[in-house]
Amino acid sequence: MSRGFFILALQLAISLCITTVGVWAVTRPRHLQAFINENFALLPEVQPKSLFVSILIRAAGCGLIVYGYTLILNYRAEIAWLGKVMGLVD
Repeated sequence: MSRGFFILALQLAISLCITTVGVWAVTRPRHLQAFINENFALLPEVQPKSLFVSILIRAAGCGLIVYGYTLILNYRAEIAWLGKVMGLVD
């Protein structure tokens, strides 16, 4: 396996992870807040009536989704080149 292919695969995996965390933040913000609080103590504890932190987490999740999507789109030319090198695309 060439080094370039390994780096591309690593970049795509990281982009996919960023997008996945964004989807997690948008769909289950309180669960993500509890996870971050338990493991890293960076966010306050989950309050049943507090919506402010939940809204901020969802907004950050939307940003992560857009960021991960644009990262993946930027690798389209590299993926097309790799397909030509491997003989999969003419």
